[in-house]
Amino acid sequence: MLIGLAFLHPLVLWALPLAAVPIIIHLLNRRRFDTRRWAAMEFLLRAMQRNRRRLRMEQWLILALRTLAVLLLVFLVSRPQWSGGALGGASTHHVVVLDASASMAHRGGTDTAFARGVAAIEDMAARLAESAGGDFMTLIRSDRLEDPLLALAPIGPDLTRRVRESLASAEPSDQGLDVAALLDGMTDAADAAVDVAPQVEHVLVTDLKRGDWIGSDDGALPAVGNWLQELDPEAARWTVLDVGGQDARNLAITAVRLDGRTCVAGLPARIAVDVTNQGPDAAAPTEVTVEVGAGRFAVPVPEIPAGQTVTVRFEQTFRAAGWHGVRCALPEDRYPSDDRRSLALEARRAVRVLVVDGDPATDPEDAESFFVAVALDPGGDGATGVEARVIADHELEALPEQDLAEHDLVWLCNVARPSAELAHRLEAYVDAGGGLVAWLGDRVELGAWHETMWRGGEGLLPLALVEVDGDLAAPRGVHLDAADHPLFDTATDALRLMFAELCLVGRYVTMEDRVDAPVARLLRVGSPDGPLLMVGRSRGDRGGSVHVVGTSADAAWTNLPAQFVFPILADRLVQTASRTQDRGARDLRPDATFAVEVDPARHRPDVEVRARDGSGEVFTFAAPPDGGGSVEVSLDQLRGLGLFDVVRSLHGGGEEVETIARNALLSEGDLKPCGVNAFQAAIPEELRGLVRVREVRAGESSLGDDVRGASTWRFLGALLLLGLLAETVLAWRFGRR
Repeated sequence: MLIGLAFLHPLVLWALPLAAVPIIIHLLNRRRFDTRRWAAMEFLLRAMQRNRRRLRMEQWLILALRTLAVLLLVFLVSRPQWSGGALGGASTHHVVVLDASASMAHRGGTDTAFARGVAAIEDMAARLAESAGGDFMTLIRSDRLEDPLLALAPIGPDLTRRVRESLASAEPSDQGLDVAALLDGMTDAADAAVDVAPQVEHVLVTDLKRGDWIGSDDGALPAVGNWLQELDPEAARWTVLDVGGQDARNLAITAVRLDGRTCVAGLPARIAVDVTNQGPDAAAPTEVTVEVGAGRFAVPVPEIPAGQTVTVRFEQTFRAAGWHGVRCALPEDRYPSDDRRSLALEARRAVRVLVVDGDPATDPEDAESFFVAVALDPGGDGATGVEARVIADHELEALPEQDLAEHDLVWLCNVARPSAELAHRLEAYVDAGGGLVAWLGDRVELGAWHETMWRGGEGLLPLALVEVDGDLAAPRGVHLDAADHPLFDTATDALRLMFAELCLVGRYVTMEDRVDAPVARLLRVGSPDGPLLMVGRSRGDRGGSVHVVGTSADAAWTNLPAQFVFPILADRLVQTASRTQDRGARDLRPDATFAVEVDPARHRPDVEVRARDGSGEVFTFAAPPDGGGSVEVSLDQLRGLGLFDVVRSLHGGGEEVETIARNALLSEGDLKPCGVNAFQAAIPEELRGLVRVREVRAGESSLGDDVRGASTWRFLGALLLLGLLAETVLAWRFGRR
């Protein structure tokens, strides 16, 4: 094994010539005596000649001890550091990882956990430089495991400076802590230097947040136990330095979303803001500041109990179609990252509704779709935000797939017999997120609907259709049966009164009211226990929905379409049953990837992402090598939270712009500390000896007195003391003789 020797204070080695001082003194002492012969000395000289060899050996021994004492003193001051060999043992590789996750920005006292972590590492470097010369240190951030700040740096007098320079401008990231990747990164760093430094001291500086390390069973995450089992107890050890704060109070905006299915330019859009108290105590009332364009206003937030979420709402009208941004912010607390959140929202020109008329007529007022078309788009100067297209039922059968998919809501009016092919196409349309409203009537063939639209419960119908019932000569009123349903949760009492007092139903198709059916029972005929008149059901995981009304959409069976409540019902169906805008695709985590479709025939190959915070930063992402498909926008390459414009440049000039929101990781706002005791208790008992956990606070040493190194200064000090004692004893002993 190679032996390395370094000195903490090498300039002191210039004092090594001082070791010649005892020799010079010895020589000078020999020359200061004069030789005088007298008779009495003859007997002494003969005795001395007999003992000369022994006396010379004693003198040389004392001289050697005195010279060695000077050498040891010089070496002791210069602080030699051995690595390898018998004196120093095997070199140690100190693999130090700084947790740079977003939660390290939490200010638990006068400074952040990240600042305390940086101070702890600088203190560690200083102590290693004094006691572990000849060892090596690797310094890594948890968010850049493959790009160390220092890689296998020799520990010596300049280590503290190098560490300080590496961390001078460091700030926590907005990423989370991937424990499994972190532990693997520590292993890779140690394995890369195993031939140089077989002994490994793993050091992790972290806020030790409970959510990062402890599972639901109060045990350590499996990745921790698996990693510890792979450690060689003779060659490796793990030190965890907890620099986290104990104050877990945190009020966070956890969602900003459109509170409805669509946002249309020129019409009020309701926006919901979820505020969550992630701390252990109740949060006092506060307010959310909202910024939309140049506008700014505040929305009050009531007191929130610990662990609870409160939703506040406001309305906003976007005058122009296109992409808009909404920024919401709470007063800044000790963890500011989740005190703000943004929403990228597209205001559409209109909601597109396809009205299918199963009984068209020469006179538009006699058509089955007349009342529906007027309710959806009455014309005039008032903006409804609905674009209604009326077609006959036979046109629906021939409608191209893409044309059907471009509509947000399909409204069937007295369609006689949907074919099996049409039924499957409508199923695919609803499963993709579309909305379907079916009004029945006198042309509906129940057998055909049962076969294609019910299909034993696998089809689109929420419930099986049974028979036509009722009496036109004795119509009955309408009972609102689901006051808390989104369809009727606005002005519920007024709607209930209008249905009961103004609406009459003479004929209707009854439905099999199975108790176990997962449907919403919305309207009934006559009374709370009367036959079902309107039911609804969600379908698929894309937000698709189906609503069925058992009576006609014209005045043949009921006067409902001619009443003032009908336009309200139509509007509410548009608001609650239309295709949901895909908002979640643009509410993105900092570690997400956003795919941008690029058409080589229309777009230039690269995509630009521009920050909308006024910084002017522009990030460019390249198209794939084949020049087509989509461009992957990695949000971890962007800086800052908030709104960003994604820009595709057109070959002929101009740009296509859409907006995304890069928001804080919600998991990082759960600041509950794990604590040293809980962390140690969570580790399997047989592995606890491999882990040392220390809580480090401001001003405290990060390593204490337990440093695995190869320093020899204590050994040299002991050797010097023994040498001086030996010289004193021998000088006294030889002097007596």
